[in-house]
Amino acid sequence: MVITITGACNYFSPALGALTPNNTIGNVLTYNVADFGLVSYDSSFNFNILVDTTAALGSQICIQVSISTPALE
Repeated sequence: MVITITGACNYFSPALGALTPNNTIGNVLTYNVADFGLVSYDSSFNFNILVDTTAALGSQICIQVSISTPALE
């Protein structure tokens, strides 16, 4: 699963009790999840962001989530 965060902000850390991403490059978080039945949708993927001091009131932050499965041979 890949979460991409765009807007006037930066990824800071996983929230208390949430999963830590397997890989983080800037605002792109990658999680390797073997079984979604074993994670909590309400808290496993929560994270903290820092809003830029230059952000204008009403600015938008976009969070895009992409889930893919490995190719089966």
